[in-house]
Amino acid sequence: MKPFNRRDFLKTASTVAASGLIHPLWANPSQYDVIVIGAGLSGLHAAYLLEQQGANVLVLEANNRVGGRVHTLDDMEGHPEAGANQVGLDYDVLRAISNRLNIKFEAGSDMMAPGMTFAINQQLLGARAWGKHPANKLSPSERDFQPNWLLWHYLNQGETLAEPQQWLSPDFSHLDIPLAEHLKSLGASNEAMRLINSNFMANDISKVSALQMLRKNAIIKGALGAEFVQGGTQRIPEAMAADLKQPPQLNKPVSQIKQQGTQAVVTCQDGSSYTAKRCIVTTPFSTLREMDLQLLISAPKRQAIKSMDYSRATHVFFKPKSEFWLEDELSPNMWTDTPIGMVFSQQGPDKKVTMVRAWLAGNNAMAVDSLPSEQIGQQILQAFEKARPSAAGKLEVSKVISWQNNPFSRGAYAQYNAGDINRFAHAVPLVEGPLHFAGEHTEARKSGMEAAVLSAERCAPEVINSI
Repeated sequence: MKPFNRRDFLKTASTVAASGLIHPLWANPSQYDVIVIGAGLSGLHAAYLLEQQGANVLVLEANNRVGGRVHTLDDMEGHPEAGANQVGLDYDVLRAISNRLNIKFEAGSDMMAPGMTFAINQQLLGARAWGKHPANKLSPSERDFQPNWLLWHYLNQGETLAEPQQWLSPDFSHLDIPLAEHLKSLGASNEAMRLINSNFMANDISKVSALQMLRKNAIIKGALGAEFVQGGTQRIPEAMAADLKQPPQLNKPVSQIKQQGTQAVVTCQDGSSYTAKRCIVTTPFSTLREMDLQLLISAPKRQAIKSMDYSRATHVFFKPKSEFWLEDELSPNMWTDTPIGMVFSQQGPDKKVTMVRAWLAGNNAMAVDSLPSEQIGQQILQAFEKARPSAAGKLEVSKVISWQNNPFSRGAYAQYNAGDINRFAHAVPLVEGPLHFAGEHTEARKSGMEAAVLSAERCAPEVINSI
């Protein structure tokens, strides 16, 4: 069979689909051609692409819903997002999928109330007052930068990546060091580093690789803005799943992946077992490491599966009983150095705020994640009222979502700690026996939802060429 590349694969997919060919010559009706583990965006898109080539594909999903870390809270007013929520204007692949499935987008400029309030060094102030306020203890050269922009200010100093893919170049391997060390070398003050770490979207600046953050900075600089999905981001994976010839099987957590000859045997926790010529693993390594992997895997990939860290994110959703922000005349949105982390509001078409969310990242999330959800909610509510006295008695806890306590994710995003990129980043997307790997964590060019579907477009031709 002539090898397929991504361009050939996508060019012929529609032709094969139109022909009505369900199984190509290599298919065997008694088994699956491909098993896809995980019904997130990468797994669903990979399954679709393979079905368009005539493959018999089984998608196994551990959760009771599709979408992975795309999760719209449809049981709450305003349908807030607990996971991915923005579709970049430069998300070419995801937008093409959405257009095919008749998914509509809307601008997000009116979804959050305007402005930002800071609760820093035990003082409450508006963003405009920050530069000369006594709560601002930054060095003279830093004082004009708001706390939420300090990290990006420093990441644009010194060496930068022109393209995200450069993070694997030997020319930048010396930057696979702790971010804190890199920031200090660029002149960041101790107060600046403390504030950066207060709401750091990875786990701690003393651990995460500076090179990973430089890659993220390169991705952000190339972004073109974003829109939101009408009705919630969950509508995308739901439509993708409905578009498959064979719907994903839900509530099927995998316990073992075994190589049998050249094939893969996948066993679920309920005892069911499936055999396929190839298997695509899209689950995060944080959950893959909990499976029994009985096959030869290269040392760097084994190390990645065993030790790759995942960032923490815990969301506490509140329903406002009254508009407390009108009392102190400050924005309901907050950036703090307190246990509540960051606070984002959501408003409806009438500009009425329907939800306020405390976003705990990194160390803030780690401090509460061992507690029951109800206790987390009450503890963060108390911290909220302490940081924002006008909110006392005016908030009601609606829901708590902890991505690291979710057994199907065990974290929010893959995090490379210092040294990890040089040790095993190159091995993360590589094929291992009958196993192929997709998912946001395997893609270097983009991040988030676009990275997930891009990884599927890399992985599907690999599979077809291997059958």
